[in-house]
Amino acid sequence: MRIVLCDRDRLSTHILAAKLHGWGHHALVETSPPAIVEMLSSHACDMVIIDPAPLASAKPLAIELRRARGAAYAYLMIYAKTPEKDFAGHGINEALRKPMDPTAFRRTLEGATWLIDLVKRVTFPVAGDAQPGLLSHQALAELLIGELDKCHRGGERRSLLKVRVTNSESLRADPDSWSQTLDELGAFLAKFRRRSDLCGQVADDEYLLFLHNTPKVEQTLVAARRLAMGLEWQSSARGDRPAPQFSVQALSLPSGEAVADFAVGAGQLERQIV
Repeated sequence: MRIVLCDRDRLSTHILAAKLHGWGHHALVETSPPAIVEMLSSHACDMVIIDPAPLASAKPLAIELRRARGAAYAYLMIYAKTPEKDFAGHGINEALRKPMDPTAFRRTLEGATWLIDLVKRVTFPVAGDAQPGLLSHQALAELLIGELDKCHRGGERRSLLKVRVTNSESLRADPDSWSQTLDELGAFLAKFRRRSDLCGQVADDEYLLFLHNTPKVEQTLVAARRLAMGLEWQSSARGDRPAPQFSVQALSLPSGEAVADFAVGAGQLERQIV
């Protein structure tokens, strides 16, 4: 990702830039908020990491940065010695405390990378009809942007589940079996979701399930486990056909953080991370 760092603390900026370069990101240093607004307006960066000091609050700056991006999307992260607890609802995706916890910072970057990539993919027009019971690609894009907007404007937290066929490359060797796998998976997800949930297909091997009214992490984890257990049955009930393997991730918006990851297939269900 193209990441802009804005911090008057040169040592802190140097440490962050070194970490980002080491992790494969392109880091730019800019100390002028108006210059960052210009970069966002021209879509010259994907993420902004900013220490708002000496400002007492990051909210006005965050709102200005969010507006500058326009129709495109950028990830905004605040890091400060005393980050505001009520930053949600002002266009900010995540806030971390200085000095930065490397583990928390890496997790935030992973969430930011996934979210930026997801927005780019779902907002890119594709041809083809949606599977029965699932959202069209355009409807999925509108839903994702709408959910992020609710997070940024209203301070709400959203939960979603990502389902991916992890052995899709080997399954594609048999086109008929692969097509049947997708039909069965789409039908299962359409049946699994609650009436208030919405599900769409990001790619031929990747689906998103938006969970309605699940503000607590525990509720999201329960839904993720239920889905993983259902897919475990799907994976095993294949007769002599190659068995698909899945990953089920529970994710939080607007941070993009993965709170759990289940590996499903080959007769096993494994929770990998929390």
